[in-house]
Amino acid sequence: MRIAVACQGLDVAPRFARSSSFMCYRVDRGMFADCQNMPNLSFPPAQLAQVLKDLDVSVIIVNRIDPTSETALKAAGIEVQAGYTGTASAGDTIDYQIISTLPSITSEATYLSCYTFIDTLSAGLTYTKGDVTLEIFSDTACKNAVTTWKEADGYFTVSYNDADGKTAMTVEMTAKGLAEINKSKAVYADASMVNSGYSDCTMRLTYTAKVDSDNSLVVGDKGNDNKVVLTWKRTSDSFYDTLVDDAHVYTYGIDLTKLFSDGKGDFSKVEFLVQNKTDNYYVQAKLNPDEGVYYVTGHTGNKADATHFVPVKTGDTKGRILIKGLEDDTYTMTEVRTDNGYVLLKQDIEVMISQKESTENCTIYASDALGLIQNDPRYAQIIQSDANLKNIPQKHLEHKLLTASATVSGKKVNMAEDNGSANAEAPLTVVNTRGFDLPKTGDNGTMMFTIVGILLMVGAAAVLYAVSSKKSA
Repeated sequence: MRIAVACQGLDVAPRFARSSSFMCYRVDRGMFADCQNMPNLSFPPAQLAQVLKDLDVSVIIVNRIDPTSETALKAAGIEVQAGYTGTASAGDTIDYQIISTLPSITSEATYLSCYTFIDTLSAGLTYTKGDVTLEIFSDTACKNAVTTWKEADGYFTVSYNDADGKTAMTVEMTAKGLAEINKSKAVYADASMVNSGYSDCTMRLTYTAKVDSDNSLVVGDKGNDNKVVLTWKRTSDSFYDTLVDDAHVYTYGIDLTKLFSDGKGDFSKVEFLVQNKTDNYYVQAKLNPDEGVYYVTGHTGNKADATHFVPVKTGDTKGRILIKGLEDDTYTMTEVRTDNGYVLLKQDIEVMISQKESTENCTIYASDALGLIQNDPRYAQIIQSDANLKNIPQKHLEHKLLTASATVSGKKVNMAEDNGSANAEAPLTVVNTRGFDLPKTGDNGTMMFTIVGILLMVGAAAVLYAVSSKKSA
């Protein structure tokens, strides 16, 4: 088998669509036998999936991947392993999944009496209620499905609680769900088998959340975090076991300052369009007039539906376009209208926001708090001397936070912070200079200019001819 990594240079690409190559590692008996670097030739998703399949790729590791590519890869039988971090625009819907391995169940003494997830979103994210799905697989790759549960089936309950500006979602197995986990014959039908129920099976919980389009959204390196705690208990135990993990969603902004060369122009007559150059969509946003901030609400492929960004007064800045809620990507800003007497910008402005791993670990891993790996044989036998879990490998939690940088028209700029979050907004300043005021005419007016011009040229020729003739006489 082969494992492929979507790369950008020597790093994992921030987005699947932007990967420059795929590093394909052949695995033999748990060891890397060799590797092969395949350039990304920008094949359509289905064709790329087929190429990777032909190379015997069974797993691909990515940071963030678009739904179309993910669907094509999965259809080709390739497992997609996405990172713990990603970027999104405000208004986007984020797909989350929580994967856990159910403990071994060998007798009534090892039955589960409690199995509960508590998932907490930061203030900049909002749950899509009613869409929680729980699946059970007999394998760790989540390919061999055993059963699928919805909330209405009665195997689990979902509740929400708001506290400290965050929302917590609790998914708890009911008595019906626990009985199915402990006693089901769907996996171990042979009575001679030691295991029972869904012992050692993989549970996957999926749900979605929306990135908010208001000032609750965290812009920049702090990110919008999501923390999950799994708690379970066996019938014979007097204590609870706990696992914890987290994920982050990042979003950014553009801070444009508009100036007129003579300081006399009318900012309300200025309009910009913002287009995502990579994905070819126009940004839609809504202005909060009290804050003077445009919050992204969505995107469109139709230019007519794009938001026209007008500079407003924000603080001491008279002409400012501050946009919050953009994913890392390349954007073109086009000035489509300006005040009479001023010249439109001749070229589009290109703003590129990029991200890479920082030197900082995720908060859960860095805190060295909980973080047991379920496969660790000591997960149910924590002794006081190992209370900090320093000696237990935390491979699932060992991921880095991201940091952003930006360029404007190819030149690197220092990104501004936002509410204590570094590298939040890419700054730029544009100036409109004075020009000639030409009459606004339609087609007839344009033709009139042409005819008058020709007549003037004929008149000039006649005068010159008359003068020349007079001299010759």
